[in-house]
Amino acid sequence: MQKLIGGWIGVLCFGVVLICASVGLSQEKLRIEKVEPTVAVPGDRITIRGAGFSAKPEENVVEFNEVSAERPHVGEGGKSLSVQVPPNLDPEKKYAVRVSVKGAKASSTQIIEVKKQGFANEASAAIEEFLKLVVDNTLGFFSALAGISVLAMAIIETFKNLLPIHRWFNRHRVSAVWLSPNLERAQAILRSAEVKNVLESADVTKLLDPKLREGIKDGRIDPARILEKLFRLATAGDEKALLSLPGDQLSGQINAAAQVALDYPEKHLDLLLCLASQADKTDFVALLSPLPGKSDSSFEQRKREAVDARNRISHQVQRNLDGFQISLNFRWKLWNQVAAFLLSGLLISLSFTMHLKQPLFGKKWLLYFFVGFLGGFIAPVAKDMVTALETLRGRRR
Repeated sequence: MQKLIGGWIGVLCFGVVLICASVGLSQEKLRIEKVEPTVAVPGDRITIRGAGFSAKPEENVVEFNEVSAERPHVGEGGKSLSVQVPPNLDPEKKYAVRVSVKGAKASSTQIIEVKKQGFANEASAAIEEFLKLVVDNTLGFFSALAGISVLAMAIIETFKNLLPIHRWFNRHRVSAVWLSPNLERAQAILRSAEVKNVLESADVTKLLDPKLREGIKDGRIDPARILEKLFRLATAGDEKALLSLPGDQLSGQINAAAQVALDYPEKHLDLLLCLASQADKTDFVALLSPLPGKSDSSFEQRKREAVDARNRISHQVQRNLDGFQISLNFRWKLWNQVAAFLLSGLLISLSFTMHLKQPLFGKKWLLYFFVGFLGGFIAPVAKDMVTALETLRGRRR
């Protein structure tokens, strides 16, 4: 009996020795052998190689001086740790890396130098975080983005309805962008010798608008008078009514004024020159020159020349207005898109700031930019969908 008990005690002691030996062998002494890279920017990942790390990531505590890093990734069978450089480290400073595992501590002999984050690094980090945000919660992300985009478009439309923004925009495009270059070319035609000779002839001078004669003699065209005449012929002098129209309708009303100027060129020569500023000056000479009597042998030929010249000038007016309409619509759509980008980015930035408790123009500004850029694309789509639904509802009624 005593031998049996002694045998069991011997086996038990032998097992305890084996367990202790295995534990001792499996738990190497904690040490850091190498850290790479030794130069990094906040947000970069560095690799710590050594021994004694825990297989459980939460048991490995990594510190840069006294600043704790996020939970590291364990690799190479517990021989390495991959950790992100904390974003709140001060740039242009040096830090020692320390690892703690269950009370045991080890420090690296290498020093990590933290550099200021450049634009390329910021962009890379922002793209990575943006993609992670989308992948982790795709449905929630796009639902929130669509909601913010609709809100941004609703705010823009409200401001457009409350303020005469469209009218201000149209006036700028008409007076500064369209009229100015056409005015210079029109005055060049007016100063040409061929046109001057026709205008100074007695038969043409008596037909001219008295207010035009003085300016025509000096080769000058008054831009304020051009605009006043344009408003008068297009919408009976109602400037606000004309400039509040959408681009297509605005060009249509200007075209109506152009037809009046073509029918009575002597009365509205200054406006006609601006509307057809790229027409050939010989066409204006043929249009303005008085026809000979019907008994004259050259009457039919001169009449055909005048009709042909009028048609060419009319075509030039149409092409001028087509270019103006295309440019006007494109610029209006472009600035609406830019406003949607900016407002979506601002709303998203405010949302991130309130949720993540970070400053509005902090280190995540590029992330806000990417999300806002995407929101700017969705905002006009949301507006078009609402417009289509309203149109469909109106047809059903």
